[in-house]
Amino acid sequence: MGLFSSTEKPNYDDVSNLKERFPTLSENELKRFKRAFVKSKDKEDTCIQKLEHLIQFKELYGLNNLESFSTTDTDADVWKWAQKTAIDAAGTKDILIPGMQGCVAKEKRICKSTDISQPVHCYHNDDGSLMTTTTAAGSLPVLQHMSGMLDMTIMSEEIQILALALYLFRTLPKICKDDSTQIFFIIDTRKGTGWKNGSVFEVRKFLQMLSHMLHDFIPYRMNKMIIFPVPKAAMYAFTMLKAYVVVFLLNFCFVRIHSNPQNTLFFFPAFF
Repeated sequence: MGLFSSTEKPNYDDVSNLKERFPTLSENELKRFKRAFVKSKDKEDTCIQKLEHLIQFKELYGLNNLESFSTTDTDADVWKWAQKTAIDAAGTKDILIPGMQGCVAKEKRICKSTDISQPVHCYHNDDGSLMTTTTAAGSLPVLQHMSGMLDMTIMSEEIQILALALYLFRTLPKICKDDSTQIFFIIDTRKGTGWKNGSVFEVRKFLQMLSHMLHDFIPYRMNKMIIFPVPKAAMYAFTMLKAYVVVFLLNFCFVRIHSNPQNTLFFFPAFF
């Protein structure tokens, strides 16, 4: 007998059966996955499969006991750990992210550097308090990813996505009240001095893999994803990307693409 009757609409607050099967996952986590993957048009085994992949992922990278990590680690410390763990895994593991599409054979992974600049940041105010932005869902933590720092010739997308996933799994519990709190995610495409500043197509490929990861491992944690500034000449390509991303993040978060002629780095809250 399945977890849910095919003739009934699922009760997304009742995760007792899932809790029996996945006792190490929190109720909020189970509710989010049930809401994301158990719908009238979906089979219940999709939800179970996604949760099994999540369990495998956490076991592979020691994420079942976050209390074992240092409580004094800074945002930069967490990124360094995530990057090193991803690089080490790239040379030893056949599958970096269980169940995620687009996996690359181990011998084809690119990793020419063990130290790349931190492309994703969780920002704090000058007094050390967490920076948030106010939305209809309340005051949300803000994460910013600088896509201009991505260099696929030095480190392939799969390794960078793994590093970002590891960073998020350690960072979200630190910046969120609980594991149901959503975040405001900015994909900042502005160029920077000394960065790779890759093409629109390179950024598009990365965002496609990012959407897979968010969909499969962190459903309903993104409240909004803002992609900016997209040059007007590239708006068509990014509009096609948005259509692709929304397939995976529809009902997960609101995705918006903005064009902005300014090409110099400025303090991002001024954008809101």
